[in-house]
Amino acid sequence: MVQTMESEAATVQSDVSTVQSDIPTVQSDVPTVQINGLTNWTGLTEIPFEVMAERVLEMEAEGQHGKLTVSFAKPVDLGHLGWACVYKLDAMGRVHVAPVRGFDAVGALQAAFIAVHKQLSGMKRIHTITFGGGDDLGFAPAGAEPAIKTGAGCPVMGGGLGA
Repeated sequence: MVQTMESEAATVQSDVSTVQSDIPTVQSDVPTVQINGLTNWTGLTEIPFEVMAERVLEMEAEGQHGKLTVSFAKPVDLGHLGWACVYKLDAMGRVHVAPVRGFDAVGALQAAFIAVHKQLSGMKRIHTITFGGGDDLGFAPAGAEPAIKTGAGCPVMGGGLGA
């Protein structure tokens, strides 16, 4: 039994080493962040976090008023695991960091926006969160309405979109 557990532990460590060796080398000037355990599908304890976009929201929680900063990192290629886009929610001394998986960089970024929308929707049930004084925080929900067909044609190829 002990040998089996030691063997399984060695296998897990080997898998983590494989994941870490698959990750492209990141420039030393790119900061890293530690990932919250419950949402960590990567097997890594730290991941590159080069801020690509950020939005500051207003938040009222437990009688306190403050800022809620939502940050998105530049997506990173994790080799055979796919792409990850890490997002961070930082408010009133508390920080939540989570990676979201995508098939490619765009898919990971889209998944991160969806994850943030879900997180903030849940938080809004308990706390007051606004952006520029309004309720729309600007993060589209999953399954957002498709682009409206305006008949303007294709902006890339110059042709019509069809009916």
